[in-house]
Amino acid sequence: MSPPKKNLKILMIQPTLMRLSGEPVQARKRLIMTMVTPYLAGLTPGTDDVTVIDDKVQKIPYEGDFDLVAISTTTGSANRAYDISRRFRERKIPVVMGGFHATLHPAETLVHADSVVVGEAENVWMPLLDDLRRGKIRSLYKADSPSDMKSLARPRYELLDLSRYRIHMMPIQATRGCNYHCDFCEVPVVYDGAYRMRPIEDIVEEIQQQKKVMGINQFQFIDDQLTGKHAFARELFKALKPLDIRWSCLWTLNTNHDEELLDLALEAGCIHVNIGMESINQENLDEIHKKQNHVKDYINLLKAMEKRKLFYSLNLMFGLDHDTPDVFPATLDFLEKARAPLAFFSIVSPREGTPLRTRLNAENRVVDPTADQFSSGHVCMFLPKNMTKEQVEKGIDWIQRSFYSPRSIVKRLLFPRSPYTFHRDGLPSNLFFNYVSRKGIDTVEYY
Repeated sequence: MSPPKKNLKILMIQPTLMRLSGEPVQARKRLIMTMVTPYLAGLTPGTDDVTVIDDKVQKIPYEGDFDLVAISTTTGSANRAYDISRRFRERKIPVVMGGFHATLHPAETLVHADSVVVGEAENVWMPLLDDLRRGKIRSLYKADSPSDMKSLARPRYELLDLSRYRIHMMPIQATRGCNYHCDFCEVPVVYDGAYRMRPIEDIVEEIQQQKKVMGINQFQFIDDQLTGKHAFARELFKALKPLDIRWSCLWTLNTNHDEELLDLALEAGCIHVNIGMESINQENLDEIHKKQNHVKDYINLLKAMEKRKLFYSLNLMFGLDHDTPDVFPATLDFLEKARAPLAFFSIVSPREGTPLRTRLNAENRVVDPTADQFSSGHVCMFLPKNMTKEQVEKGIDWIQRSFYSPRSIVKRLLFPRSPYTFHRDGLPSNLFFNYVSRKGIDTVEYY
């Protein structure tokens, strides 16, 4: 039986993070655009009335008249999502939640929502809307199989208020999942260990469509690992070259062994690569099965990017089993020796369902299981082996302040002058994060 032809009024919300104080992280502007809600809007029939709200920079229309509120959840935004949901459910407006947190914790999420989408939305979103048109949605929607990577919907970025974003780089996805299985990471858990790629012609078509609709030629590949298959990445970069775009991405450090791939990325318009370095201790990397990282190669691999003036930022985490208090000054020393232009620091906070969290639970070392539900990133959820919890928390605050101190900025970027000094994310970002760090705020809050 086909559903009645009722046009729906749908509110889609990307909730912000929560601070330890219980206050939501909100600002007048944020750095980068969000993809999840515009993509969900792209999956929705054009006859339905869709409103997209970025909670970090916009007010939520709690008094609006909607047939459905759809909220995307990460672990860091889950508590905020639950607060938002409560407000709408009190008015008898149905709420559906999806995203990584809902997928990892469907039972918990369902306490706060009328319906939960587990996994990818493509195969279940239309059935959910059809059920809503009939007057009743189910409590759980889960696709029987992964979605087809061919002919994915175009994210409707025209629904965003672009004045709220400092950098207009449209998120785009070429792959899903990761071909590595690091113990701390939830990506292999959510995607069942698979690594899937879109047809390159579909990616090119989406870029051309977005340029036409939005008038923007900058893109951010949000893939967890864009270069998981080098043959695919080569063909993708070759296809991007004629499009005259600028783009950023994430890839693993071992990608840099392939210098031909670096050259192709640069020629195709790559301007920033974010890399998960995680640790400068090889024993840590081996223990968490970050098999693609080898400390002995770090400097040479980073220099391969510097030689090409290809900007990069590094992610590092602390509190792993082979970390001792001297890991913080040792890491700072390494980053200054490498003259790393940008870095982000966090305490390892493995999600439920990951091998590392399972091990920590079995060892009775998790003392603050909700620590990953707040934006600070500077609260240690477990008992480290070779430091106290407090040493880790103080150490990460110290390294962020030290890395973005005037002394370190001068050493890394100015004397001698770095090829990254006047890059958009070079000196300007370092000075901004110096200000942020002195206020004791995690730099990630500003993204």
